Amino acid sequence: MTSSVDLRRARQLADDPGVFFEGNYTKMQSIAWEDLSKLHLEALKIRFEEKRDAIPMLEKLSNQAKVDTLSTIDDVVPVLFDHTTYKSYPNALLDSGRFDQLTRWLDKLTTHDLSDVDASHCDNIDSWMDALDKQTDLKVGHSSGSTGTMSFLPRGAEELDKYIRNMKIELFQEFGSDEVVQDEPLNLHVIYPFFRHGASSHIRALEFWVKHFAGDEERLHVLYPRRMSSDVMYLSARIQAAAARGNLDSVKLSDEMRERMNEFHKLQKELPQLLEKYVENELKSFAGERVLATGPWTINWDMAKIGLERGMRNMYSPDSVVLTGGGTKGREVPEDWREPIREFIGSRRIQAMYGMTECMGSHLLCEHEKYHIAPWIIPYVLDPDTCTPLPRTGRVTGRAAFFDLTAEVLWGGFITGDEVTINWAANCPCGRTSPYFDYKIQRYKDIKGDDKITCAASAEAHEEALSFLNSFGTGR
Repeated sequence: MTSSVDLRRARQLADDPGVFFEGNYTKMQSIAWEDLSKLHLEALKIRFEEKRDAIPMLEKLSNQAKVDTLSTIDDVVPVLFDHTTYKSYPNALLDSGRFDQLTRWLDKLTTHDLSDVDASHCDNIDSWMDALDKQTDLKVGHSSGSTGTMSFLPRGAEELDKYIRNMKIELFQEFGSDEVVQDEPLNLHVIYPFFRHGASSHIRALEFWVKHFAGDEERLHVLYPRRMSSDVMYLSARIQAAAARGNLDSVKLSDEMRERMNEFHKLQKELPQLLEKYVENELKSFAGERVLATGPWTINWDMAKIGLERGMRNMYSPDSVVLTGGGTKGREVPEDWREPIREFIGSRRIQAMYGMTECMGSHLLCEHEKYHIAPWIIPYVLDPDTCTPLPRTGRVTGRAAFFDLTAEVLWGGFITGDEVTINWAANCPCGRTSPYFDYKIQRYKDIKGDDKITCAASAEAHEEALSFLNSFGTGR
């Protein structure tokens, strides 16, 4: 029987991990795994009870999979969404500008009632994102569309705020220290070599980077102070996918979009020169100060090479942090990729992480090259063919799945397209007590040639739920 104290602690862990761990990163990564697992189960029950009937897609899937209650940590697996759920709409809706139907599709994936949203005037993704911003409390973010279509994730402002507050604790404390990061902004310079505005999920979080890290818009340093068009991102990805298939003629562009695409391609061609000016002018202007530099390793590597070629070394305070990640972007990863970045920035800490837009948790890489799991994220490793949960003991390889306990306006459980190896023994020499993933993480589409998950829940239950999600009658 669960005590009221345990339920209260489980609720606090889910609602605000930063408060639960008293703002201390060492406490986040030192809680006994056995104790945390008990809290995970109770918090998972709370979230399922809250969301089951509040998110139409989850309600439908739960009914189809006959999941009414949770007794064990693995009971939730049949109702985890697969990673294609948030892009499961027919592409024709985007191509034909049916944003009224896309709104009804999105309505089934969130606790928010979107039935009163008027999208009749929307003629592109950018205008749809603007309409959702103006008419709802959501901050809908989308993926890059690199697979040829976009995922759209409904998020609440409080979720994003909480994510960045927790990241501040993770990034600006050393493991083993009793130091606590206070809630006020750190007032440091943030280097973000991308666009300032847009609806991409990582751009969405920028307002909270300003709030908690920079403290002021003047200390946010972007490469492009303009908006990144969602339509341009989508069409760029579609064109690339069509070219790979050899049917480029299948992508039709209006005159307006052709002009916008040409402008974007021009911007891409100018990137080397723009990046040089950014490094030489913008980044020099606050030399010696404390910074947080973020972005994929590729662009951090390129900036570092430009700076080092110009004699720019140890540019910032040693207590600065570089947060990086991302895939290879088609480039070969040099083994010493961190060293030029460290030499250029002058930071003692080059922090790599494993994460994804569906999950408000960053799994940080420790000094022994292990990704330690954030304590508010429940990890799963599934059989890649059957999606049966694999044992939560020893060292196990399979398909990664997660439950994000901090998710509030969408369902926190999803199955990824990633192959991971997890060590449940939590015996890393770094001293952290959390389970961890090995450094090598691969996508199943790279291993098998595709990333279609056919085993989520049961195939029949999941197909029925997706059919419901893509029915566009009125109401929820």
